[in-house]
Amino acid sequence: MKRLIFVTELLLLNLLVFAQEAPEVRDISIEGLIGAVAKILYPAGIFIGVAMVVKSGYDFMVSQGSPNSTKAASENLTSALLGLLFILLSVVILRVIINSLFGGVGF
Repeated sequence: MKRLIFVTELLLLNLLVFAQEAPEVRDISIEGLIGAVAKILYPAGIFIGVAMVVKSGYDFMVSQGSPNSTKAASENLTSALLGLLFILLSVVILRVIINSLFGGVGF
């Protein structure tokens, strides 16, 4: 047991050598934070929406004419398309509002 502790300490001791200097602390405003989050969530939402459309199309093709499976796939496809539409329209509306109110560049 002592040998295991010694070997573990020996292996972890070199991690101190790889320590780095802390990066500069930037002053982040709420607008910058919201913009950064929106830049991440917008493509993620589009990706999930497209994946759901593909999955619904696959489920529709695999349903083999079963009324319950076809109906479920059709409802999922409708929901996925409406979700994509809401995401796209929300971005367009936000950009129009930001440009008209603030006259600046939105996210």
